[in-house]
Amino acid sequence: MYDAHGNTATLADQTLGYDVADQHVSTVVAGGPTIAYLRDVADTVVQRTSSTDTDPSVRYTAGAVLSGSTGAILQRTLSLPGGVSVTINGSVIQWSYPDLHGDSIVLVDGTGLRIGTRASYDPFGQPVDPATGDIGTTVADDAVADTTSGGADHAWAGGAGKLYEHQGSVATVEMGHASMSQPWTGSSRSTPSRVVSPTPTTTPPTPSIKPISQGRLQPMLPRR
Repeated sequence: MYDAHGNTATLADQTLGYDVADQHVSTVVAGGPTIAYLRDVADTVVQRTSSTDTDPSVRYTAGAVLSGSTGAILQRTLSLPGGVSVTINGSVIQWSYPDLHGDSIVLVDGTGLRIGTRASYDPFGQPVDPATGDIGTTVADDAVADTTSGGADHAWAGGAGKLYEHQGSVATVEMGHASMSQPWTGSSRSTPSRVVSPTPTTTPPTPSIKPISQGRLQPMLPRR
């Protein structure tokens, strides 16, 4: 179901909410987590809350993740040449390495030992289950490195700071500019259009189709 602005309002067991500027600000999963986002004027996510996280609210600032309740620094992040990033959480240091597209694929500890398995993605940005090769399952959706405090991490396009949300049935990339990528549908789930329909509709907005080789931070959309 789409709202009057062409944004996805209902997707399977998810109810999505938007502000007056059509920015995605919440996802409610039936019987699961309630996730909310606060964005700045540049559409960047600066705060995330989740009803199921240990720390229900985190804030994102330049190079740091803060506790939303206490303001304490949970994690510092430094970006290095080549797209590598290092996170510092007290005495715990982790290094995240990207592929050529800027997707976070390998996480290692301070001694250089790999943490977990190598992450991989299909051309649409979906994580791939390393054991079975499946996509679109709960296990596959969670087959990414734990790069960030909270239930959202940097995965596909993580080198560009895009957050991948993967709690419950949610598997979306918060892209900014009033949109989020839904890899398993191969499309954006919101639209910056201001053309308003008088009533909600089940007809989706027409996605722009751009090849991934053009380097834009969006998934490859299926040709129709």
